[in-house]
Amino acid sequence: MLIVGATAVVACIETELIPCGEQLCPLGNVCISGGCATVEEAAACAGIADGEQCATMQSGDGTCVGGACRPVACGNGIVDHNEACDDGNVQPGDQCSQDCRSRETCDNGIVDTTVGEQCDVGGVIGLAGDGCSSSCKVEVDVWRDMTPPTPRPRYLARMAADRQGHLVMFGGLSGSAKSAETWQ
Repeated sequence: MLIVGATAVVACIETELIPCGEQLCPLGNVCISGGCATVEEAAACAGIADGEQCATMQSGDGTCVGGACRPVACGNGIVDHNEACDDGNVQPGDQCSQDCRSRETCDNGIVDTTVGEQCDVGGVIGLAGDGCSSSCKVEVDVWRDMTPPTPRPRYLARMAADRQGHLVMFGGLSGSAKSAETWQ
């Protein structure tokens, strides 16, 4: 008698499901390439490519995935329209930030402190003196005395004024050695 009751329950459940590939969808859902979806989720992505933005009344903003509008969620393995990455988790330090907005690489314009960045100017790696090094560490100003040495005494040097009115000296002899120095 217990077996007959279980058979009746199974028969009742089977009539509430529709086949969709290797899975079963609840009655009222539709079968799409990405699996089961509500009619609203499928309609929101009709004619829209996967990865594009969509919206439904039930879940709001989403991304089209497999023909259905799926809610935006970091850590679900789907790179949504407002995400740079989504590796299926929200762990920092694994080349996808915990908010899915950064690949945690230097030069992307996002300071990823979880991987040791102190700054990130994005797109201009290698510009010395801009305050952020090519390894995304803060550059510290260092003062150096740049006062040039005094020119050695010479004779037969040539001098002229440049366009800015500065006096320029070139060449000459210093002792018995020729000089190719230019001084302003």
